[in-house]
Amino acid sequence: MKKFFILLFFIFFTAQLCIAANTEQFMITAFVPNITRLDIGAYTMAKNAPQTFNEINATQELNFGTLVYQTDSEIYLPDKFFVVDVNIASGTSGVATTVQYTEGTAPAGQVKTLGYKGKINFAKVKNGVEFAIPGHAIKYFNEIKSGDTINIAQGDGFLRLYIGIIDGSETADLIPRGAETFKSYDKAGTYTGTITVTAVAP
Repeated sequence: MKKFFILLFFIFFTAQLCIAANTEQFMITAFVPNITRLDIGAYTMAKNAPQTFNEINATQELNFGTLVYQTDSEIYLPDKFFVVDVNIASGTSGVATTVQYTEGTAPAGQVKTLGYKGKINFAKVKNGVEFAIPGHAIKYFNEIKSGDTINIAQGDGFLRLYIGIIDGSETADLIPRGAETFKSYDKAGTYTGTITVTAVAP
């Protein structure tokens, strides 16, 4: 009987160990900060060439240089255009960007200033693909004198601006609204203006 008792005790104790259980809960926490830095980068791109972004120092002008007369279309055009990207450098949030044009100087006697001769197009870039932004079609500079605000939602990409000179292809939109190309009757000299890009994380 003693031997049998010991065997039963061992079996009972082992069974108690097998059904033991425990539960623990671990709280997981991660903090995502609001935007701490926005980058506004400017690039120059050659026309009629593979798209290569050449970064411009923010203190430099977007200088189209000396325009070249096109004998076929009888207008003056540059050999480049500019790209401005408004991107989140760190943090996360939506971004509201206001783009505004301010007229500068023009040669004496010139009626139609750079505000009529330059254009800006808006695009949203997400995962390397560009999309049109509803309500923000291409405009000539004077159309954004009061400012144009574009909202990009959190996680929905970033804003890209294309800045160029009216080239005569805008017969369906900008030219009927008042934009003009540079022609031989325009005054020779330097035309200036300023585009201000202000990005804010709400």
